[in-house]
Amino acid sequence: IDPGIEIENQASIEFDFETAVATNTTLNTIKYLSSEEDNRLEIYPNPMQSNASFRLARNQEIFDDNVAITSYQMYDYTGKPIVSVQGVNEYKVSLDRTGLASGTYFIIAQDELGAEHQGKVVVVNSTVD
Repeated sequence: IDPGIEIENQASIEFDFETAVATNTTLNTIKYLSSEEDNRLEIYPNPMQSNASFRLARNQEIFDDNVAITSYQMYDYTGKPIVSVQGVNEYKVSLDRTGLASGTYFIIAQDELGAEHQGKVVVVNSTVD
């Protein structure tokens, strides 16, 4: 069943030899179920000079409930852990480049449902006029 499909349902319940009692009609909407390839982060601006933000990428947001980021880790290009932050509980997280050299960094964020989301940010030096 495709995401967004609406299914109406009603039941009739029979007790012993009594006539059937109809239940209320319910409406069920099939939600979007993400796959691992959809578990990515939107990072902007990217490349970043001084600050950036990231959030969970939601290709079909209208079918998803809002899910908060609870923690994230940042790694350099060799896989060395650079930053680890717990207890975030935000929909959008701000990054500050303080202490980060120019280069490529990988971010792995965990959401409140336990899923991991990945992204890559490039840090560049600001241009001088």
